[in-house]
Amino acid sequence: MINKNKKMKQKTEHKNRIILGISLAIVIILLVSLLSSLIRINNLKDKMDIIANTYEDEIDSLNTVHIEKMASMSAIDYTPTLSEVKNVIRNTYIENKKYDDETFNCVEFSNNLVRAFKEAKIYACVTELWFDDGGAHALVAINIKDRGVIYIEPQDDEIIYDLKVGDDYCDKVNWDCEWEITHIKSCYV
Repeated sequence: MINKNKKMKQKTEHKNRIILGISLAIVIILLVSLLSSLIRINNLKDKMDIIANTYEDEIDSLNTVHIEKMASMSAIDYTPTLSEVKNVIRNTYIENKKYDDETFNCVEFSNNLVRAFKEAKIYACVTELWFDDGGAHALVAINIKDRGVIYIEPQDDEIIYDLKVGDDYCDKVNWDCEWEITHIKSCYV
């Protein structure tokens, strides 16, 4: 009976070793499969990075072509979109200059913004406003494709979509004052 128990114990141990071997083989196969998947994921990430970089390069190239195209156009023949006007405004920092009635007033703000548009090959001009209290003010006028003539307050980049005699200019630019427009002088008026 002892021999029989020994043989059964040996068979059981043999079965356990086979099961352990099979289990170990399954774990190794799963680890190899997981490692392979991680490598594929990493390769995909690398490919996606390459695609993203290529996309960025293409965008840069398109921007360069667009800038070159704008530069080749004459200002008078080219009417910009509102988006292009906002892009020029966004890339100038005239509004960061300090206002000084004697040395850097609304006229200098306007002239600098007109120069920025000229550099971008976009035609713009200084517009003069006179008010009912006898005062005057300068801002910039520009004709755009999507809306016609708009005005830009160069001291804070506020865009004014319509402006006419009788309007309160301060309401148009959200300033705390009351300047009723009595006269507008511009290249468009």
